[in-house]
Amino acid sequence: MDWLPLPPWEGAHPIVVHFPIALLLSAPVLVVLSLLVPKLRRGIALSALAVMALGAAGAVLAVASGEAAAGAARDTPAGEAAAGLIHEHGSAAETARVLFLVLTAVYGLLEIVPVVRKRELARKPDLVLHGVFLLFYGAACLLLAHVAHLGGRLVHGSGVHASAGR
Repeated sequence: MDWLPLPPWEGAHPIVVHFPIALLLSAPVLVVLSLLVPKLRRGIALSALAVMALGAAGAVLAVASGEAAAGAARDTPAGEAAAGLIHEHGSAAETARVLFLVLTAVYGLLEIVPVVRKRELARKPDLVLHGVFLLFYGAACLLLAHVAHLGGRLVHGSGVHASAGR
């Protein structure tokens, strides 16, 4: 398919990585909205779960493409010079990936267990559980911002770039 100019997998990282970042950072807005609009609570909460799940799945792909990009970058002068930063970025990205996978599962349980049990939590315990969840999710978002910052330093500060062509 020469007419379709797709980069090789190691060059796809810049394309792949931005979608999960946007999805994962927007999901807590939907969680809060679900708590503020009781009439639409279930629908908005399920939308938040879907956004989180897509973001977490995208994070898996982003880390995989990042590992390929890091392997290719290590063979370049810029990559050799930034080896420590590449390692730090990759390690933090792996941690963020695991955190968002776990947080997505936790949120799924928070929303699905009451439906399966056919018994909603009282308002106050529900708000407390969601508040605690949002605190952990906020911490994960800070880690995600740090990962993105490290990636930006690699590209804009160290000149490490993913391969765009075959």
